Amino acid sequence: MTAATRGALLIGLMLMVSGGQCLRLTAIKVPALAIYGDQVALECRYHAEGDTLYTVKWYKNSDEFYCYTFANRLPINAFSLPGIKVDVTQSNSSRVVLKSVNFDTSATYRCEVSTDLPYFQTFHGHANMTVIKIDGEEGPLISGMRDRYELNAELNVNCTAPTIKTNAGHPLAQQLSWQFNKRPVQGVALDDGNNSINLKLALSRHHFDKDGVFYVSCTASIGNVYTKSVQVTAAYSPPGSAARKTNAIKAKERSASYSSGDGRPCQWFIVVLTAILPFALPRNC
Repeated sequence: MTAATRGALLIGLMLMVSGGQCLRLTAIKVPALAIYGDQVALECRYHAEGDTLYTVKWYKNSDEFYCYTFANRLPINAFSLPGIKVDVTQSNSSRVVLKSVNFDTSATYRCEVSTDLPYFQTFHGHANMTVIKIDGEEGPLISGMRDRYELNAELNVNCTAPTIKTNAGHPLAQQLSWQFNKRPVQGVALDDGNNSINLKLALSRHHFDKDGVFYVSCTASIGNVYTKSVQVTAAYSPPGSAARKTNAIKAKERSASYSSGDGRPCQWFIVVLTAILPFALPRNC
């Protein structure tokens, strides 16, 4: 083999190697958490950089459910699997949209990108997704709150996260946080098995706004998938107002007891008096 032939062969091999390394899989985007019944988009990002692409395939665990073939006139081919409903109208070579996800959709998802002749190289990446279900539309529950507070009274309230389940049926832990008058305040996690936090605060005048009210809210969240807040309010109670209110209620009850009954004894007395009055009065002859 001559030097020229060896040189040409070496250049050809170098081109094949460099050409075969042009395809790069840059990212695979699969939401770690998805809400039951929602629509979810899976993305596979890549750079071909001159290579001719052959297919992009998606797998749920080890089962193929989507194939995009670049050379075909109708490039999309979707396959039915438990928990998989592909919206082909919104899907393409880099994006697959799943409709109405459910617990069966929870899985490991793999994207596989292949080049055409002459190299037939394949690159792939994978990520996990878990579908969660929220029981009802309620948010976190705040307990222990009173309607009114005096100065120097202690605010002592608990916040319990709503029930959110995974496909395994187990409750999913959530991040809970307190806000007092719309500003974050530190709570204390409770070891009660209910995913709860506590807030204790000695109330002073600056805790009440100009209308004599303060606001307490609790937020439950799971990453950027789920966030729900509830807010409760309480008003300022002047010193001694509770005792005055109790005395007023007792006075009202006493007054009611004096005027109790339906008035019929008094009506009978008037009737009887009217009947005997003519006989009791002196008569002129």
